Amino acid sequence: MKGERGDIRRGAGSRRGFIILILLVAACATSVFAADVDTLRKAIEKSGDDTERALLYKDLGDLYVSGEDYSSAADAYQKALSLSGYAFTPGEKTTMAVYLSWAGRLKEAENVLNLVLSENPAYTEARVQLARVLSWSGRNDEAIKELNLVLSENPAHAGARVQLARVLSWSGRNDEAIKEADRVLKDHPGRRDPLLIKANAMRWKGENTKATPIYEQLLQEEENFDARLGLTYTYLSNGYVKKARESFHLLKPKTGRQEKEFKKLSLEMIRETRPNLEPKFSFYKDTDGSKLYRYALSYNSRSDRWKTSIHLRHTDARDATRNNRAEDLWAKSYGKVSDSLSAGGGLGFTQLGDGNTSHFGTGHIRGDYNIWKGKIGASLSRDVFSETAQLIENRIRFTDAGIYLFQNLSERLSIILRYNYRDFSDENSANSLQLGPKYDLYRGKWRLSAGVRLRYVDYKRQSGSGYFDPNNFKSSQFFLSFFTDADRYYLYLEPYFGSQSFERYGEKTDKTFGGATGSVGFKLTERLQVELNGEGGDYALASSSGFRYYLIGFSVNFYF
Repeated sequence: MKGERGDIRRGAGSRRGFIILILLVAACATSVFAADVDTLRKAIEKSGDDTERALLYKDLGDLYVSGEDYSSAADAYQKALSLSGYAFTPGEKTTMAVYLSWAGRLKEAENVLNLVLSENPAYTEARVQLARVLSWSGRNDEAIKELNLVLSENPAHAGARVQLARVLSWSGRNDEAIKEADRVLKDHPGRRDPLLIKANAMRWKGENTKATPIYEQLLQEEENFDARLGLTYTYLSNGYVKKARESFHLLKPKTGRQEKEFKKLSLEMIRETRPNLEPKFSFYKDTDGSKLYRYALSYNSRSDRWKTSIHLRHTDARDATRNNRAEDLWAKSYGKVSDSLSAGGGLGFTQLGDGNTSHFGTGHIRGDYNIWKGKIGASLSRDVFSETAQLIENRIRFTDAGIYLFQNLSERLSIILRYNYRDFSDENSANSLQLGPKYDLYRGKWRLSAGVRLRYVDYKRQSGSGYFDPNNFKSSQFFLSFFTDADRYYLYLEPYFGSQSFERYGEKTDKTFGGATGSVGFKLTERLQVELNGEGGDYALASSSGFRYYLIGFSVNFYF
């Protein structure tokens, strides 16, 4: 035993010695780096010649780059260029511009590259780098123009084609980006940058399952920030929470751009993997005099591939002659059974009335399967109407069975087809059919889409129970939707208009309608978000009773 303790002491002593040696080497390296910086700064102070000082400042910038201090390098390069731009070759100035852009000084980098091109119009590397800076500034169309100019003169310029593929993907033109990346890979199999661009374009198209093995291949060869970032996003999208967390902790941002991307992913990790508590309030009013006050509280948690929620809701419903209330409690879970199949369900109960109460069980099941360029799904649910005081009084329940097919027909065009059958507790039933193509007009920092929704609904009869139950209802709706997601807020707005016709109680109606829905969210902190929302209009199917209405509300999201 004594000998064993001696061995342990000697082993521990060896490890301590090794650690001390590493620390000494690191300290020496730091000391040498600091000494080199100090030597160059003293030489700059002593020099009286601007050209010599410019060259020394460039050497200082190169030294900072070797230490991956790009901000200090940018300071040195800017002083070098301001003292004597003519002291450097076009290649040296282009390289300095690259590091200026890495430090986030995009305007300064652009000015340097434009100077290089004014002096050397045929220097293609400066034009490629200028395109990169323009794209980092959000000016993708200008960047694409510069790159196409290079490729028109030199179609075999792989660097320009790679950058073109990258900017096309940033512009939302992912199919074109994949095509350009494949052209490079045909001549340069296994080249890493077009492979990364191709994987990113697939991910942004929603083809996460196809993108994942490309990211994994790149990371098996060597660690790379952008490949690791993309892989983490695909794990999140596919529901692999544990893998996403493991991958996220391996990210090591080094540049200003990478820090920004890391912060964005950090927020996404919190919102997709952390439990959250969400209180909500909404107020509804229609032209029939119905008013609805709703208070809700939801708790959501996430485990690997599964999301579980518990919801509690209180409703106060009023009209000219009634004052009713309803309470709902339900729990549900939904997640990935496999990469192609998702499924879930939930159970709950609803209490209707104040004093003379009734209790009803509720529940639902749902499944979705990835097929071709989209999904096919089915659902079955049992629920209770609590949207107006009259519906609560009449205790209307319903069973809903539905199927849907969603497909991305092209990069910008998608379509959804949905059928539902409803059976009501007052011996009524309805068939509903919906067809909705949508086209993305613009995709960038914000998205603008246009689409059409065609609806057909037919009820067995008019029950008089308080819900909108037309015969032969037909509507054509045109909508525009706008969405943007910035660092501190997000905004969604969707105005719509169209025509509707139906028959009810023997009376035919044929008229136009319009309305809008929207929301704005404020990201107050990493873990606290507030949203304001509203909607309104006179589309008959937008409210349960069929009247003109408006709804306003707010919610608070707190992530633990």
